[in-house]
Amino acid sequence: MKNSDDFKMWADGIYNSMNDAQRATPTPFLLTRVLQSNAPQKTDGVWEMISYWLTKPSVAFTILFFVVLLNIVLITGTGNMQFKRSENPNDYFTTSITSIYDVENITP
Repeated sequence: MKNSDDFKMWADGIYNSMNDAQRATPTPFLLTRVLQSNAPQKTDGVWEMISYWLTKPSVAFTILFFVVLLNIVLITGTGNMQFKRSENPNDYFTTSITSIYDVENITP
């Protein structure tokens, strides 16, 4: 130091700099954050992953598009999907019903 007066001012400035100092306090919820960071991470289950992917707009719109497309194909199909009636005389259900029950003369 060039001058002893400068040194005294410098030393007094350092000494007086601690006048307004307060006790150190932690931030709010510090312990909660520390415990949370040390806790084991929860792994997602199957349903959480499914709901995560289904809530994405691109996946949801793609599924909606395919459902609408499937409905359109089924409605405007060729019409050849009709049930064929069996003309087999060995129909066991009809034979058993007519042989066990008298369906023409039903009495209470």
